[in-house]
Amino acid sequence: MKKLIFALFPFAFLFGEQNISTQTEILLRTIDYEPDIEYLEASSEGENGIVTSYTINGVEVDVSALDSVVDAIHERISKEAEFTQVQQKAIADYIGFLLETKGIKYENLGSKLVVKELSPENIAELTQNFIFIEGVEKREVKSDDYGWLLSSILEKTNIDPLGFEEYPKYWISNGDYSQNIDVGILMEERNGDCPDASLNVFFKDKLENYTSLKTSQHAGQVAYILQQASNHAYIYCEKQDNYLTSIKDKTPRIYILNQSYSVDNGTKYLEADRDLDNYIFNYQIASFKSGGNHRGSNKLKNVTSPGKAYNTTTVSFFHKYESQSNFSNIVYGDIVTQAQKPEIVAIGSYYFPRQLGLGPYHGSSYASPLIASGFGANLIAQYPIFRYQPQLLKAFLMTISQNITGEGSPVNKKEGAGTPNYEHTFKFMRTWWNGTVDYWFKDNKTVSKTKYLKQGHTYRIAISWLVHGNYTYAYNKPYLNFDLYIKKDGKVKAKSEREHDTFELIEFTPEVSGNYTFEIKKSFFDATNSKAKKNLYLGLAFTEIAQ
Repeated sequence: MKKLIFALFPFAFLFGEQNISTQTEILLRTIDYEPDIEYLEASSEGENGIVTSYTINGVEVDVSALDSVVDAIHERISKEAEFTQVQQKAIADYIGFLLETKGIKYENLGSKLVVKELSPENIAELTQNFIFIEGVEKREVKSDDYGWLLSSILEKTNIDPLGFEEYPKYWISNGDYSQNIDVGILMEERNGDCPDASLNVFFKDKLENYTSLKTSQHAGQVAYILQQASNHAYIYCEKQDNYLTSIKDKTPRIYILNQSYSVDNGTKYLEADRDLDNYIFNYQIASFKSGGNHRGSNKLKNVTSPGKAYNTTTVSFFHKYESQSNFSNIVYGDIVTQAQKPEIVAIGSYYFPRQLGLGPYHGSSYASPLIASGFGANLIAQYPIFRYQPQLLKAFLMTISQNITGEGSPVNKKEGAGTPNYEHTFKFMRTWWNGTVDYWFKDNKTVSKTKYLKQGHTYRIAISWLVHGNYTYAYNKPYLNFDLYIKKDGKVKAKSEREHDTFELIEFTPEVSGNYTFEIKKSFFDATNSKAKKNLYLGLAFTEIAQ
């Protein structure tokens, strides 16, 4: 495979990988709020064992009011956490200002400030005169204690911000190649927060800032990743859940939706999930949603809404050096629909330029735009086959992904298909079936594609399809399901029969070379509902993993 070209961006600092150095840390003191939810249990049961009330921290709550009480507690916890963050930033900025007046260079890591060296006089002054200083410590550190610089992430994951210098021939067939285009990305943040377009870290000619909406550091960080990971990214900032924006009314046209905020971290498929599913279904727009992060002392692991939507690609994050025994930040299923969420994971732990906060920052908020822009926007910019085919784009990303922990490959509940990488793709095939379900799958008919596979080579084959959200909202499952089979000479050699998902994924290494058939069979379809649900958007992607 041809080597990709990477753009490296200047930063105020760079830690060499695996280097050991000495640093002095100024530890800051803040008020640490701890949520007071300790237990929730059924306290009263009526006839037939039906629970009629619950006890939350010793207070009895009627079952009809349970959801509103829990929601109120979650909102309070969120506000307390936000206050803690604001307080911590103010203290860090104040101590940083004092260091600057003394000509001391530092890095602001939020809960602490890091300097190369402090004199005994400086240490005495800080610890004796300022109540905000918890202490001053020296320690040896390795580079892997830190988040990644974005340029390092782009290089390590082989995401190419400038497009291919030479286009890989095996990606190009008739009608599959056109000159690069700018890709409109609809960026939805909580409260409509937007990046500060005046900062010199942005490509201002590719950012439409809504001045009526407030700017925020988080929105700036998300926008920065979107632009740096793809020079094709043109960003439109909007309020959360604003599904009135037409993808056709913008120039450049909107092809991608990225959402790096959370509405809920419970188990239910909510109206927010339904509305997102319907928006993607109606407009055929590729969508990427942050999976969410652990919240509160009970460490909830459920993906956050609208990341429970079937049509979006939900992205969770991992740290720089994650291992099977240290995968604690992933959020995943245990949701009512039992759907596999996330489908993809990505690095979400790194630094930003000083104007956006030095970090390190961690979270799925940063993993989602990395995938949305670095893979989604770059692919859509160069290959029209991915435009208006979000199900095909999702299938392709899952085929080029690699499981990190080794648990349950090719799909496990924490990682989905794993993290994508261009270099995993050696050969690529794609096809799709649009129209109606009845046309393609009437009377138990199947659709299929045949491919010559080589003995001992490893392949990934995935299918994905879109569903309307109203049915899922009513019945907690999609109205349409398919199974995927790999057959040779009429015999099944591998299969994927996921009951609760709108994708199937197989990793396959044939024992003998020959022609193999990828067969798609309809396993469930409820045709009694709205006309929209009879529309079919089904895609298949195939990749040979580079040896």
